[in-house]
Amino acid sequence: MTGDVDPPAVRAAAERVFESWPDAQPANSPQPSPSPKPKPDKDMIVFNAGGPSVRAGFLLRAPKGADPGFATMSMLNAILGGGSGADTRLYREVRTRRGLVYAIGSAYNANEGELYVGFESTKRNFAAARTAVRDVVDELRTGTISTEERDRAYRKLLVRALRRQAVPDEVLDDLGSLAQSHRAPGDAGSLAALYAAISPGDLERFARTALRLDHATEFEEGFGH
Repeated sequence: MTGDVDPPAVRAAAERVFESWPDAQPANSPQPSPSPKPKPDKDMIVFNAGGPSVRAGFLLRAPKGADPGFATMSMLNAILGGGSGADTRLYREVRTRRGLVYAIGSAYNANEGELYVGFESTKRNFAAARTAVRDVVDELRTGTISTEERDRAYRKLLVRALRRQAVPDEVLDDLGSLAQSHRAPGDAGSLAALYAAISPGDLERFARTALRLDHATEFEEGFGH
């Protein structure tokens, strides 16, 4: 699905992914042997070349907030990399275990119907990090999801909903998002029931089509060409 979005839109998407990431140091793991400087794929969107590090990732189409798959996509995102949490698959594999990135995570924008998967690495580690990210997404798409992962995602989403309801500004933001996606306001209890009905098998079936990187637009920032 390359070419289905324009570069300014992808740049805005990338900035939304990276804006909340703190400055971080690489994980204390040995770096792999230097790799040749990668050339961008013909369908890769490149901007702001020449920075000291590389920020890159993938943009996939996802259900919008009014679509039936909204809750399932929210849970998949929480398992994959939502919130850049240390318990997510991307963080555990690419940062903690392999030490290839400064930061990594995913973000689901239900208003726009988009899922962003992004990372920041040294130029030296870029090729290895990109491959590792693709492998993690593909494994989530084709493999199994444990009950433990499903339950952890459920708790994270419910805690987030409770926190947002406790902050007036967040409530206003949520109402604006609901209006954009033509959804009725809900409470944490309603969301809990929605997420509780989703099983690991439901997540696995949904992931088969929702996480296909061959349908993604790729973006990269930091290499001069």
